[in-house]
Amino acid sequence: MSLDNELVQIWVELPGKDYEETLQATPLANSLFQIREIPFIVDHVNYMDIVRCQESAETPRAVIKVVQPSGYTTIHLMFAENTPNETIAKCIRVLRQEGATYRRSGLRAFSINVPPEANKSHISEYLAQLQQSGILSEESRDGIGAAEQSLRHLDYLMGKRPVLQDGHRPETELDLGGSEQLETV
Repeated sequence: MSLDNELVQIWVELPGKDYEETLQATPLANSLFQIREIPFIVDHVNYMDIVRCQESAETPRAVIKVVQPSGYTTIHLMFAENTPNETIAKCIRVLRQEGATYRRSGLRAFSINVPPEANKSHISEYLAQLQQSGILSEESRDGIGAAEQSLRHLDYLMGKRPVLQDGHRPETELDLGGSEQLETV
């Protein structure tokens, strides 16, 4: 399986929604693709999963199933409206120190990518602590998800490709500062 191939756009259906999530993936063979982006909305597909897609005139490269899970886990977070950027950055630093990476949309919505080797119980405990302290919001991410996906579809139709987080720093990334010491809330 080569990861040197060109990235392509694939679509993941969102039951009950009038839009789909789009993700960048590497074509492998026989309608197989490897996800190369942290999903922002879906729960059943993760970074580096190998998926089978079905192509049709209505929905090109639509994911129909995960063929080989990667072991990565995606956690969707929404910070409370009154949470200062410094506190959000501190929380993300703690997750990064656990080996997680992230994708951000808007000011408060994040998808956290947890690698298979990470201490998932420690991350779960930390997130429970954030929830209890009121730093995380209970509100729905539907509006943000719909807006993000409509912009991505428009960019894709215009021939633009999103910048991936493999070594790049998109403008929506937080300034985490120079200190990478473990901090807790």
